[in-house]
Amino acid sequence: MHAPSTITQRNEKQFTQFLICFRGNVMENLLEVVEQFLSLSDEKLEELATKNHLLRLQEEREEKNA
Repeated sequence: MHAPSTITQRNEKQFTQFLICFRGNVMENLLEVVEQFLSLSDEKLEELATKNHLLRLQEEREEKNA
């Protein structure tokens, strides 16, 4: 699996290539929406990674206590 930053960089390049056909305010607004979406995606990935880590620690403790 790729690191979140690698995925984001790849997605940004793909979106930029897709949006190249837009002009003026439409492109600027669309880029802002895409950038916001990608930043929220990174935040969600970090949140899920933290939850996953905590669940693994909890499972390890439960196995040791069993």
